[in-house]
Amino acid sequence: MYKCVWMIKFRPELDPEEVREKWRTSHAELALKIPGIRRYVQNHWVADPLGSERTYDGTVDCWFDDRASFEAAWQSPEWETLMEDDVKLFDRTVIPAFEGGAVEEYVMRWDASPDGRPYKASGPTPADAQV
Repeated sequence: MYKCVWMIKFRPELDPEEVREKWRTSHAELALKIPGIRRYVQNHWVADPLGSERTYDGTVDCWFDDRASFEAAWQSPEWETLMEDDVKLFDRTVIPAFEGGAVEEYVMRWDASPDGRPYKASGPTPADAQV
């Protein structure tokens, strides 16, 4: 599995709640059309952790079968469409405007029992997921 994580910042002139709504709906719909994405998770940061100052407004986690699948997705017309929508919601003027990278994931605990959260599959459901 190949996982990428991106940290994002909302455009400052937009209402954060409006950005979150579009990110959850129309932007997510575009992301879910990208070929090769096995799992797509948005993390909407809604509070500062224990008094620290937030630099970003959220993160996106994407899983692919391997690096080749990620690179193919990155070059796809669907990714280009997503990036055209991306600049409408997310600030690319601050330094760093958008941080991301491939990571090695070490799952220390994963309670795979259904927890009532919505799950939207864009293709076949992974065999280890319970929905």
